[in-house]
Amino acid sequence: MSSPVYLPDDRALFSLIEAAPRKKQVALCSAMTKLVRGRLLRFPPEVATDVERRADPETDTELLIWLEAVQSGMDCAVSYGHKRRAQGWAQNNGYAEGLDFVIEGREGTCIVAVVGYLLELQDAGVACTVVTNDHRPRPGRAPLGEVCKKLAVPTISPLDFFSTVLKPLIPPPVLPAR
Repeated sequence: MSSPVYLPDDRALFSLIEAAPRKKQVALCSAMTKLVRGRLLRFPPEVATDVERRADPETDTELLIWLEAVQSGMDCAVSYGHKRRAQGWAQNNGYAEGLDFVIEGREGTCIVAVVGYLLELQDAGVACTVVTNDHRPRPGRAPLGEVCKKLAVPTISPLDFFSTVLKPLIPPPVLPAR
């Protein structure tokens, strides 16, 4: 059985960096790069845009550097048709306002793009797991974890993703010779 493609939302990327001690963030980003190069970690541009918009340049430096390094090698743009399909699916499945309302005139918010990309990958027969902590309902917004459950798509928390997927890719520290 092949590994699923992992689709993180913006908050998952922040959670991964926050969970790693500062001196381990470079190794964490290196492990994530291995997955990106192997096409096992993917996310639409809207995820990166939301991270860049919300990031603190002082505390999220490694995440911002990593995003800039991997973005050009990703071809994960979501078609307008799949974004509309994601919104339509949501409206037909108990979310009257769709997955998310348009904020500040932005179209294609992170959750709409992630679900649209998920539907696109499913149509291509690709097994996916969504990396998210988003399980809490909020007015006008569908929680990504709940949407995945209704779509029968597995989710994994960022902490579990780190422990089971990323940690084995991070080499142990080299101890000085005695």
